[in-house]
Amino acid sequence: MKGTGYSGILGLAFPLEASIPDTAGRTLSENIFSALADTDRFFAFKLGKTQNSSSFTLGMIDPAYASGASDLAYTPVFTDTADGSQYTYWRMPLQYLTVNSTVFHLSKSRVPGASSPVAVLDTGTTLILGPSTDVERFWESVGGARKNGSVWQVRCDRAVAVGLVLGDEN
Repeated sequence: MKGTGYSGILGLAFPLEASIPDTAGRTLSENIFSALADTDRFFAFKLGKTQNSSSFTLGMIDPAYASGASDLAYTPVFTDTADGSQYTYWRMPLQYLTVNSTVFHLSKSRVPGASSPVAVLDTGTTLILGPSTDVERFWESVGGARKNGSVWQVRCDRAVAVGLVLGDEN
């Protein structure tokens, strides 16, 4: 909503990071999850190239991608407190990227307790942030991009296939 100070589309943030103040109520995900069994308190999204190849579900699995919760790999998100009681972002291990099917290794993580780089999954932003050296190497590998101040510009007709390999190394 322009001018309100709120951003994002759906509001899946943890309460500490949500735009909704504690005094105004609970977040959308808190409201929905409170009505679900513990085993069903999850959401899943697949960002596809087209409307028909994308999916978003709350408390259930889209049968086009998995037959049930047992088909999914679970990776815990990083907490923001030493006792593991509070979260701000959906943060997961990020092993590496692929750029046009070529492996793109990342800098060592500076997040305490993280053995690999960390990805923040946020459906409410269009930004992709990272260490300066990784960002520069990324855009140089894409080609056709140029730096303009602190942001990178790439032509809208420049196609690149980027993949994220999330989760712990096995």
